[in-house]
Amino acid sequence: TDLSTFLREGSGGIWAQLADQTRHDAVLRADVLGAGLRLPLIFGLVYAIVRLARVPHRLAVALGLAVGLVWSIAGPLAAGVPNGAFAHPEDGFTLVGFAVILGASSLLPADAAPRPRTLAFALALGVPPLGVWVATGTYTDRLAAGAWPGLAVLIACVVAAGIRGLARGSVLMALAPAAVIAMAVWMSLASLDGLHGSMWTEYRSLGWSGLGDKARTMHVVLPALQSTLATAESQLAGGRLVTGDPMIPWFLPGVVDTKTPATCRDVVGYRVFVLLTGDESIAEARDAGRLATPEQWAQCSSPKLQQLSDGSDGYAVFAVGS
Repeated sequence: TDLSTFLREGSGGIWAQLADQTRHDAVLRADVLGAGLRLPLIFGLVYAIVRLARVPHRLAVALGLAVGLVWSIAGPLAAGVPNGAFAHPEDGFTLVGFAVILGASSLLPADAAPRPRTLAFALALGVPPLGVWVATGTYTDRLAAGAWPGLAVLIACVVAAGIRGLARGSVLMALAPAAVIAMAVWMSLASLDGLHGSMWTEYRSLGWSGLGDKARTMHVVLPALQSTLATAESQLAGGRLVTGDPMIPWFLPGVVDTKTPATCRDVVGYRVFVLLTGDESIAEARDAGRLATPEQWAQCSSPKLQQLSDGSDGYAVFAVGS
């Protein structure tokens, strides 16, 4: 595969449609790093850009804070988030807290402000991959991972400046941001690796003793996959499994071929076939001219496929016969 094709893999077809559908709201929400870091992210981008345009430090702080607050409050509302930036108490706490911290950076003299060279480095590292995410991957936050290092540097610069500004008042004031930063980190953990809402609550409810229980944690995080693996393992009996899902080899090492069969004969020689049945997977298979639905695969006669799960949870498991 040439480099250009590799870089564009996964950004066409159904994925392009999903990106088009989600781009507007994702940009308005500006919560790619989590709702708690929405204001520092917007402030950092605006502040860095205007500083590189030679705007004085204090004016850049004012511009960054004004744009950041307007976007942080109006954006989520425009994107249809219930109660907008104040959907949860912790959202409002971090918004107000970071507004105070970032505003305090105006207390610094110009020679103590973040260095333009560092800001330029952060923008160069973070903005291009963030732009690629906006163009092609807004349907899931984790595809913006390439931008995280640069954005982390940028946010660290502006927040540290605010803390130094507070320190000009007293040491106690400089320590106050610790609570805001801790809350933002805690909020961001909820979106780590796709954990959201009730799933995160369930995961935390396991307690320390439950974190080492593979079956319990997997049931919380990946219940459909746990059921699929249990069904597949009961049929393997020393044979091999074929699937287009790249997660399954992590749980069944050494016995899985990760490829997407197109026709009945592509599963010859395997004991189990796991078909992905999500809307995106089915649409992608149809676009590629492959058998797409469990009903189509169940009609295979050479080899004969016995359907063991209905596919309603995203996976259809087939036992492959002769």
